[in-house]
Amino acid sequence: MKESLFNQRLQSVLHSLEATDSLRSLESASTSSLWISQGNRQLLNLSTNDYLSLYDDKEIAASFLSSYPEYATPHGSGSARLLTGNYALLNEFEKEIASAHHKQAARLFNSGYHANCGIIAALGQIEGVHFMVDRMAHASMIDGLTMGRCSFSRFRHNDLSHLADLIKKAFASPQTKYVIIVVESVYSMDGDRAPLKELVALKGMDERILLYVDEAHAIGVYGENGYGISEETDTSTEIDFLIGTFGKAVLGMGAYIAADKVVIDYLTNSARSLIFSTMLPEAVMAWNRFIFHQLPFMKDRRQTLWETAQRLRNALGKAGYEGLGSSQIIPITLGSNERALQAAYALMERGYSVRAIRYPTVAKGTERLRLSLASAITYEQLSPLVDYLSK
Repeated sequence: MKESLFNQRLQSVLHSLEATDSLRSLESASTSSLWISQGNRQLLNLSTNDYLSLYDDKEIAASFLSSYPEYATPHGSGSARLLTGNYALLNEFEKEIASAHHKQAARLFNSGYHANCGIIAALGQIEGVHFMVDRMAHASMIDGLTMGRCSFSRFRHNDLSHLADLIKKAFASPQTKYVIIVVESVYSMDGDRAPLKELVALKGMDERILLYVDEAHAIGVYGENGYGISEETDTSTEIDFLIGTFGKAVLGMGAYIAADKVVIDYLTNSARSLIFSTMLPEAVMAWNRFIFHQLPFMKDRRQTLWETAQRLRNALGKAGYEGLGSSQIIPITLGSNERALQAAYALMERGYSVRAIRYPTVAKGTERLRLSLASAITYEQLSPLVDYLSK
């Protein structure tokens, strides 16, 4: 059968991506917290978001099933939340999330992407709202802005001086009544943190400024109880829109916002990704809730993860690498798609699963390897990788 003109055009686009080492494809693999099985090879998993190494913890899995035996055979919710999908566990869990973050209320979403898209697009419909978005903010935030046709500016990454200048310019316009600053507490590509205390201080200078913080890569990993950078910096009560996800350290699926009750009520009536999505199965939310309750008791895992990450950063710094972040995510900038791919393949041959992060996911000239650590990974397992990268 002759290929259609449209499919020929698609093929041309794919060829262009391939020519610049930008073509992506899905690879089949059997995964655990520590290892990825590809063919006959066992590779150390340095591409995980399972930061607390829960995947292989059979004791936690058994404890969950003993607590929720009815979920051994899971089933779907069957409906959107505003119809019949609002099962009782959701309401209890939302109260617990709100309490953990010292907020009046919380609302659950099906994923971090659903949350950011739906919340930001909905907030952008309020007259006079202008968003100030960090240049390294996640794609889901940018998609929320574009879906909602929101008014926004982007400030240089973690540059509070630039942000303050843009806020001043925004308020000089009579159209701007409120500014919402949008950041991640831990940035997924650079592995560094937002200066939350400084952002809270900036916000405090004008009651028309609000703060939106996505804690996706911090929940479970930071804070005395594992409630994120906002807990660690004691800024939770000053953050107007606090986002958390379950798909990373909690090893579940879904997300939430913790905020004032009026915000939650507004989103329940305005966030399209909430209104028009079938709710996640009860078993999924039961797991999220179970692990969320366990986070305060996982301090040893957090401590081990921090120590390993710091030791690896120190070793890579001595090898001449810069911009290594300050979290469990460690970027190694190599400067081109080709170099990043070559390094990823070379490390695979040495027993490591490391992904090349390429343009357009990151800016040209900042293509990189991204080492994402889990608490069960030891520095001794990483030292051969350091030796290779030091050559």
